[in-house]
Amino acid sequence: MIADTQALLDTLGPLAVTMSVGAAWVELGAPWQQALRLADQAMYAAKQQGKNQLVVAEDPPPCAGVSALEGTSEEPA
Repeated sequence: MIADTQALLDTLGPLAVTMSVGAAWVELGAPWQQALRLADQAMYAAKQQGKNQLVVAEDPPPCAGVSALEGTSEEPA
């Protein structure tokens, strides 16, 4: 875990490191600005939730050729 790692700097000594990450799923072909905006919003949400957080902006888009079993009683094969 990043929070458990200390970087050593010659002049300052040990330095504790933390990280907040925002990630986003977008459809193939979506403008890069959309991905950046969503990831940026997720990063700020991660920072608000505290240190060492990963926030994903949206659920991944469904994969082509894969049908969702949501709302059915079927079990995946």
